Amino acid sequence: DGEGWGRGEVLGRAQNLARQLMEAPANFLTPTQFCSEAAAALSGLPVEVTVRDGAWAEEMGMGSFLSVARGSAQPPRFLELSYTGGEKGEPPVVFVGKGVTFDTGGISIKPSAKMDLMRADMGGAATVTAALARYAMRPRWARR
Repeated sequence: DGEGWGRGEVLGRAQNLARQLMEAPANFLTPTQFCSEAAAALSGLPVEVTVRDGAWAEEMGMGSFLSVARGSAQPPRFLELSYTGGEKGEPPVVFVGKGVTFDTGGISIKPSAKMDLMRADMGGAATVTAALARYAMRPRWARR
C-alpha cells in the first residue's frame, strides 16, 4: 500500500543517513564536514541548522568541549538543529547526541586498546541528525 511504502521510505532514508555518517572515514568526516553533511541532508526540510564555532563555545563557558577539541588540528564545531513543526501545544521533544569525530581529542594521546570503537563517539550525533530528518520528513501518518 502507498502509506506503508511511504513510511518505509522515510524510515529507510533516515536509517541510511545515520549509517552514512557513522561509516564515513575519519579523514573525511571532520567536525566541519559533519556539519556540512548534516546541513545538506536536512536541506529543504523545516529544520534550522546552526553551526557554532570555537569563539561561541568559549563565550558559553564550554571548557571541556574546547579542551577535547584542542587535541585536533580541526577547528571545533557545535551543531544545533531545531525543528518547530510539531502540533501547537505539544510538549517539546529534545534530542542530544554526542558528536566527537574520530580525530578530535588527539589520536596520538588516545590509548590504542579498542581504538576501532572510538569512531562511534559521534554515533549519537549521527543518530539524532537522522531522527530529526525522519521526523521532519514525515507526513501526518508517521507521527506514531
